[in-house]
Amino acid sequence: MPQANTIQQKLIPTVLDFFDLDPAHTITPITTSLANRNYLVNTDQAAYIIKFAIQQTRPSLVNDVAIQAQLKTTPLLSN
Repeated sequence: MPQANTIQQKLIPTVLDFFDLDPAHTITPITTSLANRNYLVNTDQAAYIIKFAIQQTRPSLVNDVAIQAQLKTTPLLSN
């Protein structure tokens, strides 16, 4: 049976297509997450984090969406 991250990496092109994003140039697993599988995906348009919720509950996902909405209104600093 393939490892979970291999299955999810195969789904990333479908996720990008769903959101009408360019194909991935690189897909890099983010290995520091404890509850989910996260990937840094680079395309011609931008870099994205794609998150596959593995152990999160529905209420915590709703909270994540609210946090993302707040982050969109706040400029982030970069080095």
